[in-house]
Amino acid sequence: MSIQSGAARFVRWGLWLVVLSLPGIGAAGAQEPQQQGQQQEEKQQAATDESSSRRRQAENDPHASLPHRPVLVDSNTGKPLNQLSSPFRWNRFSLLSFEALYLYDDVNFPDRPNLIGRAVALRGQVAYTFRRRATELTFNYRPQVMFNEDRRITDLTGQALDFQTYTYLNRWLILRITDQLTYLPARVFIADPSFTPSFDTSTIIQRPFLAAGRNFLVNTSEESFEFLITPRDRLSLSATQQFVRVSERTGPLGEPLPSDSDPFKQSYAVVGGGLGWTHQWSSRHEVGLRYQYERHFFRGFDEQAQFHGFLFTLNSRLRPSVRLRATFGPTVWVPGLPPGAPARPSLRYTYEGSLALFKQFRSTSLVTVSYTRRHDFSGVLSGYVYDRYEASYTRQWNQRLQTTVGVSYLRHTIPGVDHLNGWTGWTRISYRLSRSWTAIASYLHLASSGTLNGQRPFSSRHVLISGLSWAWRPETEARD
Repeated sequence: MSIQSGAARFVRWGLWLVVLSLPGIGAAGAQEPQQQGQQQEEKQQAATDESSSRRRQAENDPHASLPHRPVLVDSNTGKPLNQLSSPFRWNRFSLLSFEALYLYDDVNFPDRPNLIGRAVALRGQVAYTFRRRATELTFNYRPQVMFNEDRRITDLTGQALDFQTYTYLNRWLILRITDQLTYLPARVFIADPSFTPSFDTSTIIQRPFLAAGRNFLVNTSEESFEFLITPRDRLSLSATQQFVRVSERTGPLGEPLPSDSDPFKQSYAVVGGGLGWTHQWSSRHEVGLRYQYERHFFRGFDEQAQFHGFLFTLNSRLRPSVRLRATFGPTVWVPGLPPGAPARPSLRYTYEGSLALFKQFRSTSLVTVSYTRRHDFSGVLSGYVYDRYEASYTRQWNQRLQTTVGVSYLRHTIPGVDHLNGWTGWTRISYRLSRSWTAIASYLHLASSGTLNGQRPFSSRHVLISGLSWAWRPETEARD
């Protein structure tokens, strides 16, 4: 009896616990929809807060809501102009950089004795910025003052001015205007290498190193309308103008050299336009097609030539550390009628374009290789295409020490007449003394071979440069 009574008591307690747990189970089942509803309300509230934050950001920065906002690039370094304000500023003008350099220049000419010059150069960069709603405008002015050690002469002729602006006429139509005016005597140009790569913008700034030993002026302007057809497709219509003038030969630091006949002393003008289409394939790849027309005027507008180019463009980020930019296509070349020629030369067909590959290693090294085939100004005015090959390697050894080496080779060919080759190599060492101050030293070697109309610009040139450089760098950039 005791065992049966114990079992019965156990069964009654079990049934009683089950009955008591039923309300709890029902309450838990009722709480699950409530918890899901609370989570959904929290997500909606977070989305509303994020939308409000974006709306406030757009109100504070009107550019944040504009599609395909153009990036203004420094024409001297190729880097984006993100920071255009420094502690040394007045109103909208800011001093961005300053250099004090000592130059040693040794030039060898094929028909004259070697000439050696020494000078002190002071260079700076002053920027003017204007930003309001859907408009941005920048002026970059880079003056240079030379003090010739031998002749005690102060030279103020080195000038460079860049103007860039864009404005949104409406949300889907952008007007862009750029103008670059540069007067570069021989004593100004030699302080810079033949090209400067930029990994940030996948661009290469090329300089006409064949003009070493001659003064030249270059003025290039471009106006374009960009239509944003879809979020991934853009259509551009542009007009370009350029004027180039090459003056007499000069020795080290610009001393004029007498010459009865100088084929490099001339000028030419270019007018043209283009129509292009660009498609953003993905966030890493962009392709496009472009037609470009140019008319060149030589020898006081007595001789003309025309170029029709059909180009395919590709801008791709193959990997986070590898970038590729390519532009290639056929070109129809309509030569001009030289003075005294009985008939106009026949049409010529060639190709033009450029290819640049950038490889970065752990943000400490950058390797750049490029190939260019164009007909623009390379330092001599021939009206013919040229081939240019370049490579450079930059290594950041630590937070202070950086080294760069680079080479360039250029071949100018006039079929059946002449050819002119030029090459240059350089090395540069910079040591950061503080966040803004840097000590620099560099060596450049330039040489040429062949002739153009029976003459050469120079045989070889050796340039040694040392000095101090100051450049404004924000604290965030300095930490990087």
